[in-house]
Formats: sequence, structure tokens, C-alpha cells
Amino acid sequence: MQPKTVRRWADAGKLRFERTPSGHRRFHLADIKRITPRDLNQLEERITINYARVSSHDQKEDLSRQIQVLEAFSATNGWQYETISDLGSGLNYNKKGLQKLLKRIMQGDVGRLVLTHKDRLLRFSSELVFAMCEEFETEIVIINKSTEETSFEQQKYEFSKIQSVRHTFLGNSVSFIYNGR
Repeated sequence: MQPKTVRRWADAGKLRFERTPSGHRRFHLADIKRITPRDLNQLEERITINYARVSSHDQKEDLSRQIQVLEAFSATNGWQYETISDLGSGLNYNKKGLQKLLKRIMQGDVGRLVLTHKDRLLRFSSELVFAMCEEFETEIVIINKSTEETSFEQQKYEFSKIQSVRHTFLGNSVSFIYNGR
């Protein structure tokens, strides 16, 4: 693609851009990716990542079962796969495995993400990761979809329970400090 073509598309409104103080154009990555011709063979050769997570060491057996289910599912479908597992809270965004997964998705290496359940990825905000997957053309496969997905209202209720517990344990110490006692 020639620079002149890109400028013409930008002038026609087909590509979003911002001008630098020196007058150069800076284009949005999503728009460039959208118009860039893709090698379909390259998309097919990307790897499937199985992601398993449990919250605590007490659940290590469950982690092993998740991994077995994910690997059997991927093998049955004939996919070339890797498995990433994490041990940690679904509220923690800094788990090593999750960080590795996100990095691989953003590098364009991952063609498919396989989960046993939606909440194995993150307890809240998994939709953010799903949006990232869509942007990088990563298919999401959830093996055990519940008949009713957790609604926003249900998530708010669960979050309020967490806040309630936090207030119960921290409320007195916070007011103690705040009141200057």
C-alpha cells in the first residue's frame, strides 16, 4: 500500500488520524489492522491457548481437572495448543499466566482461547479481555457455558457483597483513623 493511498483514505474519512504539532498524521492501529490485507493461512496457523485458573492451593485438583478437560477438548478438535494455568484470585489482574496470555494475544500469536467457564479468566471484567480478543481476531471458546450468563446486576450484587465484607473488616479501623482517635 502506498502512502499516497493512505493519505487519500484519511482525507476521505476512511481512516481516523490525529495530527502531531509538526503536522504529521498518526493513524489508529485498529483502522490500519482493519484495512491491512490478511494472509488467511497465517491466521489458521496461530496457536490455541487453553487457560485454566483456580483461586487457592486447596483447589489444585480442580486445576488439574480443568487442564485435562481443556487439553482433551483441544486435542479432539485437532487444534495445536498450549496450556497456561494460574493459581490466584479472579480479581487479581497481575497473575503471571494471565499476563502471558494477554501479551500473546496482543502479539497476534493466539488464534483461539479456550476456557472451561467464563469466570476462569477473570471474576469481573472478562468482557474487556473478550473485546481485546475480538480486536486481535482471537476466537473465544467457552466449553461450559451456563444457561444464564451473569448479568450486570448480578455482578453489581456480588461486588456489593465484597464491599460489605471489606467494610466489616476495615470499617472500624478506617473510622478510628479518620476520627483521629
